[in-house]
Parts: sequence; structure tokens; C-alpha cells
Amino acid sequence: MAAAEAAPTRTGPAAPRQSPTVTTADDVADVVAFLASAEASYINGQDVIIDGGLGRVS
Repeated sequence: MAAAEAAPTRTGPAAPRQSPTVTTADDVADVVAFLASAEASYINGQDVIIDGGLGRVS
């Protein structure tokens, strides 16, 4: 069996940035409060991923 190859890593501005903490209920509540506010009145039809950047890690 061939050895598993390491996934290429990105560097520079395109590199994934991870939050040093785990997402909490307060993090989600902050996003929900923003989306329910007048400041988010032009945001529609978007997926908001609240994962501290972990979703960008390949």
C-alpha cells in the first residue's frame, strides 16, 4: 500500500486562518443578533458558517 501523501498547504493571504478557540453558543448568538438587526438588512440568501475558520482547512 502506498504511503498517504500530505495535503499541500497554502501560504500567504490565501492560507486558512483558524480561531484559537472553540465556537461557543455566545458566538452563534452574536451572529444571530447581528442578522436580526437593522445593520444586516441587505444580507439575504447567505450561508453564515460559524466555525472559527475550521471549514477552510483542507
